[in-house]
Order: sequence, then structure tokens, then C-alpha cells
Amino acid sequence: MKPSRLRINSIRLRNKQDVARVRQVGHAATSHLGFTPFDRTRITTAMIELARNVVSHGEGGRMALHLASHGERAELAVSVVDTGPGLSDREVAAVFSDAPVRLAKEAASNGLGLHGVRRLADRFDLRTSPNGTQIDVGFCSEKPASDLAALAQDIAADLERLGETDPVAALAQQNQELLEALRERDLLLAEVHHRTRNNLTLIASLVRLSCNAATHEETRQALADLDSRIQAVASVHQHLERGESGATLQAIPFLRSVADASQQAFSSAEQEVTIRVGGDDIALPHQAAVDIGLIVGELLTNAMKHAFPERDHGRITVTLEEQGEDGVLIEVRDDGVGLPAGKTRPENGGSLGWRMIRSMTQRYEGRLDTEAGEGLCVRIALAAVTEREIPDPRD
Repeated sequence: MKPSRLRINSIRLRNKQDVARVRQVGHAATSHLGFTPFDRTRITTAMIELARNVVSHGEGGRMALHLASHGERAELAVSVVDTGPGLSDREVAAVFSDAPVRLAKEAASNGLGLHGVRRLADRFDLRTSPNGTQIDVGFCSEKPASDLAALAQDIAADLERLGETDPVAALAQQNQELLEALRERDLLLAEVHHRTRNNLTLIASLVRLSCNAATHEETRQALADLDSRIQAVASVHQHLERGESGATLQAIPFLRSVADASQQAFSSAEQEVTIRVGGDDIALPHQAAVDIGLIVGELLTNAMKHAFPERDHGRITVTLEEQGEDGVLIEVRDDGVGLPAGKTRPENGGSLGWRMIRSMTQRYEGRLDTEAGEGLCVRIALAAVTEREIPDPRD
């Protein structure tokens, strides 16, 4: 079996000279991995910020560079460990916040510096305790994972020949180019999400017009379900348009918007259904958010349609919990009639909605379970939602 993770360099971090060494190593490593000039600047800047954070706030530490397999592509994986007092809850919250970074004196704090690194990295993981902090980031290249060993050998040889240079002038230029590129990227991404959301809203309006004009109940129901699915995808783009990062969005506010859309679509004066959303407010990658939104939307639609026959009220609870390294658990529970005796379990059903739920669950190496009793509870565990470090099979 070919190795999925190869060590290429390790740097002790104690002073400014070590930070300068990080810039050189980052520049040399990225030059072999086919990154664009912008991406090389992005990656090197993230590595420098991590090194500065360790030297300034972590009482020294070490940075390790690896090449890892990320699907079919090679990833530059960077890990830093310090021996400092760890981050406070406020600093951790600042790292994962979607609020804009302030450029006043607080910009020197741990949380705000790492907040910028999180935006620059393709993968970001943080573990902290009173004994120190470990941060793992990854940058996915276009080089095939099959070339991992040759790439690692070339980078290691280049680093051996690397001489000392003054990093100040080059770093200042790189930072300026990066800030300008990030500003332009954010504007373009916001415009893309804005236009996509407007187009989806227009499509949803046309679907609703067709639904109102339909004469057959089966047709109206199919169009109403389609409208709900379109609204779930449009909600993703609305949140991404408003958010600071164009790649992720926060799970709980997004799922609340999906629940609100379902409540508006199916509640009536004769029947009031309350939907509560809670759990871990993690950052979801764009595609995972779309899929989870569709899954939750389908489960809410099923509950609204089937859980409360001949009742004037009902309650549905949606919970999302972070599981293990990169997984989540989605639970949708209602207090309805449950599953009638002799009825086929819903997860085995042949409807379009359940086929779509099963397909998305399999896409994320997930597991689907239902529990019938006083109401129906659907649990979906997705094992590969976020992209984090690939385990080394030799460990």
C-alpha cells in the first residue's frame, strides 16, 4: 500500500529568524506542487501567521510539514504545536466567528490572527488545552496523489539546498497582493451567490404559480415538494452571500431558515406545527450545506404531511451534533402518530424524497436509522462532512 502521508520538514519556532525560515520553506514547498502565484502567497502567508502566533503567544513550539493524500490529489499538510497556556473560550470563538476582523490593536490577539489563517486554509482544525495548542491546516494541490513519494523527495532535496535570505521585502509584497486578491474574491463570490439566489427565487415563484394552477392534487403536491427543495438550496446561497467566507456557512442559522421555509409552506390556520432547531453551530462547507439542507427539508416535509393527521398542532425538533473528527449527526423528531403497524419503514420507501436522502447519506459514508414510537425519529450520521487530516494507516 502506498503511504498516504509523508513528512518533508520540521521547523523549531522560537524567534523571528525561525519565522523567516518558515517563509522560505513555504515558498520552496509550494513551488513543487503546481500552485498558482496567488495560492503560493496565500499558503506562505498562512504558514507565517501560524509561526508568528506560536512565537508571540505560544511560548515556542514546532511546525511540521507533510504531504498527504486528499482523494486523488496531493495535499500540503501543516501542523503547529506550542507549549503555551492554550486559548480562552473567547479566543476560540473569535477563530471560528464569521464577524469581520477588526484592524485595531486587538488584531494582535491569538483568535483574530488564527481567524485569518482559517480563511486562507482549505482545511483547518484546532485543539487547545492549558498545556498548549495544536493547529492543523491543509492546502489541496492539483498534483495527483500517486506522485506523493516523488514530490516529497523533490521538496526535501530543495529544502536541503535552501539558503538563508532576508524575508522582509518579499513578505510585504506578498501580503499586499494577498489582501487585494482576497478583497476581489469576496466581492465576486458575494455577487455569484446573490445572482444564484435571485435565479432560484424566480424559479420557485414559477413553480408556485404552476402549483396554484394545477387541477390535480398529485400534481400540486409534487410541485409543492419541488418548491421546498428549491428554497433549501436558495437559502444556502443567501447565507453565503451575507457571510464573510464564501466557502462555508454556520449550520444552525441556516437550518433555522430551512425550517422557517417548511413552516410557512405547510402550516395553516387549522394546524399549527412548531419547529425547533438546535445543536452544534459548526461551519459547513458549501456542498455539504446544500445536501444537509435538502435532507432536513425532505424530513420536515414528510413530518408535516404525515405526522399529524386530524390534529390541530404538532412539534418537530431538528438537532445537529458534531461527531468525531469530521462527521455530524442529524436528528429530526416529531411527536406525531408514529409509524402505523404493518407499514413499510420509511427509510426503505421508494419515493423520490427517500431515494434522495439515501443517496446523500451514502455520499457522505453515512448511516440512516429510524425509531418509531410516540412519533417518529430519523437519525442520519454523516461520516465525511468536513475535510480534515487523513489518518496515516501506519499509525
